[in-house]
Amino acid sequence: MLFDSKPKQATPTAPLRLNTVNHVGIGVKDLQRSIDFYGALSGEAPAATGNWASKGMGASTGHDKADINWATFNLGNINIDLLQANDSKPGAASYEMMQYGGLHFCFEVDDITAAVARLEAAGIDLMGPPHIVSAAEDGATEGVGTGVAYFVGPDGEYLELIAPAGPFKRREA
Repeated sequence: MLFDSKPKQATPTAPLRLNTVNHVGIGVKDLQRSIDFYGALSGEAPAATGNWASKGMGASTGHDKADINWATFNLGNINIDLLQANDSKPGAASYEMMQYGGLHFCFEVDDITAAVARLEAAGIDLMGPPHIVSAAEDGATEGVGTGVAYFVGPDGEYLELIAPAGPFKRREA
């Protein structure tokens, strides 16, 4: 079943009360390369790795079967699941920041300038220069002082750093 052939979802007719994000899943081509990359970003080793292969797992994702090698990193506020589908079709990920339906994953930092310096020292290229949201440049009335920087992971996944201000600060759980 192809993604584009799946029906679009209707807006729920009642509140579902989903309020905590457990993880972000990233499909990867080379699991070890991605473990090395996300291990360097987080300063952590994976909490667990494994393989799931079954018709049941495949059925739950709309496929006949699944054979997935995986690793999960536990950060303080979210888990990162790296998923290498052993039976995936070759091809490159396609996503541009300004297209609808695309997703990106964002790391929260205290100091955007220091975090960017660490990325650059580690050899990670930014997509462009970091930006601090301002009323003068952005016409912003909310989030002024929020710093952002964007880069890509080893499989082309879009990643962001954010030093949040105003409504972009997460509420405490």
